[in-house]
Amino acid sequence: MNARLNFTLKPSSSANQKSISLIVGSYTLTDLGGQAYITVGKYESALEDCEMAILMNPNFIKAYYRKALALYEMTNKVGTDV
Repeated sequence: MNARLNFTLKPSSSANQKSISLIVGSYTLTDLGGQAYITVGKYESALEDCEMAILMNPNFIKAYYRKALALYEMTNKVGTDV
């Protein structure tokens, strides 16, 4: 489920317009974003990325593992603040 997102950047001069095309919807890239967020301790963002990867491909096991890890770390983080 990949989609192409096209948009144009418009600097102050319209003669210098540049068009950018991005491929969005890669569940593997979304899952890797989740792993990166886990590594830096941003568990809420990791959870969002993992849930998106699961929506894109429900058979992608790594996303479930990383989602569980993010939830575990969020639980431990909350438990240590009390």
